[in-house]
Amino acid sequence: MRLNQLLLAVAILFTTAAPVLAHSGGAAAGANGGIDIGYITHDQMQVIYQYHDEVLAIAARQFAPAESFSRILNYAHIQRTYCALGMMPSAVTDEESPFNECSHAYLAATQDLLLHMMEMPKQSTMVQDLVQRVDLAMIKNGAALQSCQFSEIGFNTANIITPDWRAALEHLPSLATLMGLVFGFVLLAFKAFRVKPESPNAA
Repeated sequence: MRLNQLLLAVAILFTTAAPVLAHSGGAAAGANGGIDIGYITHDQMQVIYQYHDEVLAIAARQFAPAESFSRILNYAHIQRTYCALGMMPSAVTDEESPFNECSHAYLAATQDLLLHMMEMPKQSTMVQDLVQRVDLAMIKNGAALQSCQFSEIGFNTANIITPDWRAALEHLPSLATLMGLVFGFVLLAFKAFRVKPESPNAA
């Protein structure tokens, strides 16, 4: 199932990459009328990645959230799709990965959602439990002690960060994954269009 999801995400990326490239880059997004999202450090990002699905699932259950909260949640989903559903190897841990900046973007949005839920007047037990677990993981991971080139870049819901596809051709883990996906597309196409041999009993 995860392979099918990744194939779908990459298909979306290839079909939409050209018009979106004009919008990539987090630093100068504020003038576009979007909502600013704080930066996330390299270590924080690794922790938030572990809890990403849970944070978004709880965020989606919030009753009548503010418009800004809903827009950040929507941005987190969209940005993760453009980042190949967060499934590219070493995208979170490797600063040289062409998917590292877009990983910063969707994980920064995820962390922002968690911070917003912490400030809501009536925190659910689920939110309180999640915050405690994330805090503990941050402490164990020494979060905020390490940074990388994207750790001090803020983001904005008006800007979609796309992977650096040219750099992907020089980044071996990404290139290997993309080559595997191409093979997967070819295999799926072959299965879809393969002509079944006629039965020998056919009249």
